Amino acid sequence: VAGAVTLAFKPACGLAAIFAMLPVAQRLMIAFADSRVENAGTPVRTTKITRSE
Repeated sequence: VAGAVTLAFKPACGLAAIFAMLPVAQRLMIAFADSRVENAGTPVRTTKITRSE
């Protein structure tokens, strides 16, 4: 497929496989959002909101 990107992972199984995929999946989702949305990843709020009861 033209323009396809292959993501390589080290062989693993179980939770090790899931944890190995997390950083790559995060980068993929950020890149996807960045291609669709202006200023993706930029914080919307500039002040911390804290509530105490």
